[in-house]
Amino acid sequence: MYLDLSHDFLVPLYPLISVHYCTSCKAHETYMIDRWEGESGRTVLKGFERGHTHDNNEIAKKVGDDFADWLQNLPFEKEP
Repeated sequence: MYLDLSHDFLVPLYPLISVHYCTSCKAHETYMIDRWEGESGRTVLKGFERGHTHDNNEIAKKVGDDFADWLQNLPFEKEP
């Protein structure tokens, strides 16, 4: 999924939205970042469909790392 900001300029929504296997319901679920504590590295993902979470497990940590990289590489001007 992408945001179409202008002609030929797409911004991916991953890692803001991602799909992962849920061990609670044994199905794939769409997750959003519910909590990200950049300094501590803790990331919590919450599912849209059933509200299940990945709380700082391997999947959530990977998405949190990708989110930190995503923030660093935004194509917008950053305030000084």
